[in-house]
Amino acid sequence: MALADYDRALQLEPGRVHSLVNRGLTKVRLDDNRGALADLDRALELAPQNVEALAARAGVRDRLGDRQGALEDATRAIELDPRSALAHANRGVARFNSGDERGAIEDYTRAIELQPGNASTYANRGVAWNQLNDPKAAIADANKALELEPERAQTYLDRSRAWLKLTDLDAAIRDATRALELDPRLSRAYVARANVWTRRGKYAEAIADFERALDVDPRYVEAYANRGIVYRLQGRLDLAESDFRKALECAAKGDPRLAYLERLLKGVQ
Repeated sequence: MALADYDRALQLEPGRVHSLVNRGLTKVRLDDNRGALADLDRALELAPQNVEALAARAGVRDRLGDRQGALEDATRAIELDPRSALAHANRGVARFNSGDERGAIEDYTRAIELQPGNASTYANRGVAWNQLNDPKAAIADANKALELEPERAQTYLDRSRAWLKLTDLDAAIRDATRALELDPRLSRAYVARANVWTRRGKYAEAIADFERALDVDPRYVEAYANRGIVYRLQGRLDLAESDFRKALECAAKGDPRLAYLERLLKGVQ
């Protein structure tokens, strides 16, 4: 059903929990997380032990930055129904975003056991494996995700990063390029490919990709910082200094990279 269908259903029967949950899930797919949260909150006011609503709200809360709320919702859903794949998957995301990669992998693995056809869960577990410096496991999970959904641009990018850890630069470039074929506005893929070009000493290609990333996202801190490093390697210190200053300007207050960026700038002054 489309969003309008759920709107009509709820006009006729405002307290219908099933419609509230499904409209919330539809809003999630439309990237309307605030709207989704409102629907799921209402569903849980009417049915506090609705597992699907709790599991879905966990994902929404995580996307809105409420990690603790996400963990609480997902854990409560799992207590009520240990076989909820969505609850395990969303708790895995919240654990990963809280820095608990191993806990995330445990939840992703359980979610896969319960729902083996979900490409997103394989992809997310692969990212967690790569974060734990197990790129081979990361690639295996990315392969499975792409087998299920061959046009996942983000997963090609994630696999590119794993190939880079294995120093397979050809594969890293190939996957980053494929990600960009599928999504030309995926700025992170330009930066990933630029980083590989830098490793190969192909500075002109790296600079061109950093510039493409900045065309998409003019405040991309990593693109400025890494392009500055390339300029420094070329001996173009005035351009390096300009990029390091721009990276610092774009970085948010409290960004953990600030000290690193300040060191980069100091090194070319």
